[in-house]
Amino acid sequence: MAPDPLLAEEALVARLLAPLSQLEPARWPGPPARAPARRRAGRSRPARPAGLRRLALVALVLASGALASAGYALEEWIDRAATPSPTNPGGPLACLPLLGQPGARAAALLSDRQVTVSWRFTRYTDPLRGLPRTSQPDRPPPRSVVEGLAAGEGGGVIVFLRDRADPYAPPLPPAEEGCSSAPAPDGG
Repeated sequence: MAPDPLLAEEALVARLLAPLSQLEPARWPGPPARAPARRRAGRSRPARPAGLRRLALVALVLASGALASAGYALEEWIDRAATPSPTNPGGPLACLPLLGQPGARAAALLSDRQVTVSWRFTRYTDPLRGLPRTSQPDRPPPRSVVEGLAAGEGGGVIVFLRDRADPYAPPLPPAEEGCSSAPAPDGG
């Protein structure tokens, strides 16, 4: 009859662990005892002046008021209703092909639809020389092209423009899809 492999393995483990049975467990004496605190002879610490206590109380009240005000402002900002953008799907400008259009063409399209427009013109610069500069012209400058839209005040729209030949400008975003009746952008 063949020896049982389980019994052979248990015997091997017992032989390997036998030297460990002669070791004594290590004992940790615990953390060092603290020296007893010495009391100073004479008076105990002087009490804080009343003026300092008042100052600390005023600072605490002001800080809690500021914190509560910031919390209220954040809650109002988070809970406020979203301003519907006229460029959202279903909005009056949803299928109007404005991205990539010349500024004058976009002005005419928006004027035909009686949309209030605020223009922003960005002059991009070499990234090593500084940040781009943005201005608010009354109408689109010549050679400008639409690079973005955002919701404006009172249902209007903010149109972001840039110079068509600006070498430092980022590429134009792709035109939005999903509008089958939209005319193709005008390249002129």
